[in-house]
Amino acid sequence: MQSVWGYNRSQAKPPFISFNYLNDNGLHGFCLFFCALFGLSAFDDKIEMSRRMNETLEAMVRAIFKDWFVDFGPTRAKVEGCEPYLAPELWDLFPDALR
Repeated sequence: MQSVWGYNRSQAKPPFISFNYLNDNGLHGFCLFFCALFGLSAFDDKIEMSRRMNETLEAMVRAIFKDWFVDFGPTRAKVEGCEPYLAPELWDLFPDALR
């Protein structure tokens, strides 16, 4: 059954733009706005999730950068004889002493 909005009511969601049964009485803009709302919330959720993931990854990169290049963490740990906390192939890249 077609509704006045131009989509089948049994469908899960309406199409974004449908002008099948609209006339020129000013409902065009409302239809575009109404139909667009169905899809924008999903994009908003994806954008928010990507933003939070970006913040998490940036915090991780900052922590690694500070440990390796500011505090010289792996080199200090090797000098002090601590257990390796990196993969062996990475651990071998750092010098055994500060010169």
